[in-house]
Amino acid sequence: MTIRFATQQDIDTLIEYWRQFHSQSVFRHLAFDEAKLATNMTRFIEDKSGAFCCFVADGEDGKAYGVLAGQIDTYYFSDDPIAKLIFYWVHPEHRYGPAAVKLMLAFRQWAENRRAAEIMVGVTSGEAVELADRMLTKMGFRFTGGNYFAVLGGKGRTAGGPARES
Repeated sequence: MTIRFATQQDIDTLIEYWRQFHSQSVFRHLAFDEAKLATNMTRFIEDKSGAFCCFVADGEDGKAYGVLAGQIDTYYFSDDPIAKLIFYWVHPEHRYGPAAVKLMLAFRQWAENRRAAEIMVGVTSGEAVELADRMLTKMGFRFTGGNYFAVLGGKGRTAGGPARES
């Protein structure tokens, strides 16, 4: 198992993983915009500022087992850098195995190298929340609350038009 930074050659695989996540998650009611995702993945991969990362876990068979994307940001009340998880997905056959742990350890090392004061990880998928809690707790993360959401009737955009104002 190797962990490496994603490259442009990974974009199709990353999009497919995001698509699988989307179809099974609590976000499936939202439109999946492949072009927007590809643009953002390219931005993460090509970022030279050090503010974004995108890691891929490769198995011995050369296949990508998982992906983790993150960023360095700040809270609205502090300039101390924090590392925020954007996306973390491991193929179901390898979930909660070495790929999952090694991706999170790579993210932690990346954050420490950027002198982040903390890592903020949210479990927003609605999938296997108890297993995610167990793994993250074993890795030294502390549970601080929960994620709540409510689906609303609007879609935020009209067909092909700009965002609606409220």
